[in-house]
Amino acid sequence: MRFGNFKNNNQRCGECFKQYNRGENHPSWKKDRTRKHRLDCLRYEYKSNAKIFRNDKSYNEWITTTNKYHVDHIFPRVAFIDHDIDKKYGLEMTKKICNDIENLQLLPKHENLSKGKKYNDLEFLFYIQRKIIEFKIKT
Repeated sequence: MRFGNFKNNNQRCGECFKQYNRGENHPSWKKDRTRKHRLDCLRYEYKSNAKIFRNDKSYNEWITTTNKYHVDHIFPRVAFIDHDIDKKYGLEMTKKICNDIENLQLLPKHENLSKGKKYNDLEFLFYIQRKIIEFKIKT
């Protein structure tokens, strides 16, 4: 590497390029990328598990017109990430608790979208404690 190239063209040697263009040093790095990945891991696979909603009054309408109804997490996936539940109890346990039928409901699309990611912190912590105990007893 010549000093002139380094100074005028802002070029770097191969090792420096690798070091300064990875992870958080990369100009296109998104700070919440790992958070988004953690949220995606908790996504609910509703098509394969549709039968759990058979007792819901909106089930028939949901099956025929899926664009009018959403599967809603009562305690949103964000709550699990905000409290690092996936790091404390593992991803599999967190996914089971997050996508448990007790935490899911069918909501009309407009209701679900207006709800946002709001939740009661204290209620969420009580829910987590109860479910952790429940799942540990099952296993």
